Amino acid sequence: MNNPSGTASISDNETERTVARATARAHETVDRVAASVAPVVERMRSTAEGATHHLQSTAHDLMESGDHWMDDARTYVKERPLATIGVIAVVALLVGRFWAR
Repeated sequence: MNNPSGTASISDNETERTVARATARAHETVDRVAASVAPVVERMRSTAEGATHHLQSTAHDLMESGDHWMDDARTYVKERPLATIGVIAVVALLVGRFWAR
C-alpha cells in the first residue's frame, strides 16, 4: 500500500534487494554443491560401467564354458556309446535307491 511519504516504495526496494541477494546466494550454494558432487557421481558411473563390463565378460565366459562342456559330452557319447549307457544305468540305479528311501 503506497503511502504519500514514499515509505512503502523504499520498503519494496529493500525487499527486492534482499530477495535478489538470497537468490544469488542460493545459486552460489547450488553451484558449489554441484561442483563437489560431480566427481563422486563420475566415480560411481565409472565403477558401475566397470562392474557391468566385468559381469558381461564373466557371463560370456560361462556361456562359452557351457558350450565347451556340451561339445565334450557329445563327443564322449559318440565315441563311447556303451560306456555312456553304463554310466546312465548306474546313475539311474543310484537315483532309484535314493528316492526309495
